[in-house]
Amino acid sequence: MTVGEVIKKVEKHRPGVNISLCEYLSCLGGLEQRIYTDIISAHEGNKELVPLSEDSEMLVPDMYGDLYCFWMLARIDLANGDTAGYTNNMILYNSLMSSFSDHYTRSHMPKARGRLRWR
Repeated sequence: MTVGEVIKKVEKHRPGVNISLCEYLSCLGGLEQRIYTDIISAHEGNKELVPLSEDSEMLVPDMYGDLYCFWMLARIDLANGDTAGYTNNMILYNSLMSSFSDHYTRSHMPKARGRLRWR
């Protein structure tokens, strides 16, 4: 999933929302940084984190890609004071994030953090 695809999905669910590309890139970039730091960088063979543009491919595979949409929708709902919408979108986001984290942890070896010494 690309940044442009995330933007299209978000704008489909929240037509008329007035968010600039720069704001999308900032919010999604922060989320990418968190995903990279918390999950991906702790495993071997990880991808590199690159600055986002509209054509950038996201770190999370497409089967979990909707987590970006739910994240943005939750941020919009929070800004609009829609606590019920925010809560629903965060529940969906957290569910997908947990599933992605579990999948990534199962399919990638953790980095060696140090040597164990048995005496």
